[in-house]
Amino acid sequence: MKQIYGDSVTCPCAENVLVDMTYNLGPQLSDFTTFNSLIMGGNWDAAADDLITGTAWCGQVGRRCDRNV
Repeated sequence: MKQIYGDSVTCPCAENVLVDMTYNLGPQLSDFTTFNSLIMGGNWDAAADDLITGTAWCGQVGRRCDRNV
């Protein structure tokens, strides 16, 4: 997670989600370019929306997506 975001994520909830996603996706998390851009900008709501509409991840992980969003 730190390799992608460095110390830019200051929200503990967002950090917990990113740790979970890093565990699930590994290096592929870096491919979520729109999501990552929104996270880096601190746009938490838009990043959550992007997981639902901009990626296939939510459809693949079910309840994990609901919990993280």
